[in-house]
Amino acid sequence: AYGYSRAQQPLYRSSAQLYVMPARPDYGNALFVTTIVRQYSQLVSSDNFLKSTNDTLGLDLPLPVLKERVHTSGTADNQLIQIEVDDPHPAQAQAIAKALALRFIEDQTVRMENISRDNRIDVRMYDDPLPGVLEYPKTRVNVVAGAVLGLLLGGMVALLLEFLDDTIKTNED
Repeated sequence: AYGYSRAQQPLYRSSAQLYVMPARPDYGNALFVTTIVRQYSQLVSSDNFLKSTNDTLGLDLPLPVLKERVHTSGTADNQLIQIEVDDPHPAQAQAIAKALALRFIEDQTVRMENISRDNRIDVRMYDDPLPGVLEYPKTRVNVVAGAVLGLLLGGMVALLLEFLDDTIKTNED
């Protein structure tokens, strides 16, 4: 299990959080925000935003590879868009998460230019993404799971051998 874990390419995860909030805290705007958050999260992971981020950072990654590394989710309860990026390099995961977040904020600002200030939906990122944290492989978990599985398998083999042993055992043997 240790060797298997060490042979795997490590993936680091960095995440950015975008807060979606109405400019005016009335019920209608708040209700609209809770319904639009999930759609916004899908927009962040669209080909347009991914291609723009790829070009801005000079990643030269094929779009399907970048799409596989980026995961977004929107939660209506706390009006939050979570952007998670997995990459073999922790700094690059952080750069991609930050670039996607800033690109979406810029796009949202342009979209809201012609809307009256009271009806705007603001998107903000209060904290910069941290450098990526090791997400895969979890060497310690794999080693413990391998040890437990090895003990169980060894015990089962010993019991099976004992069960299949049909020789007669006497004190003289």
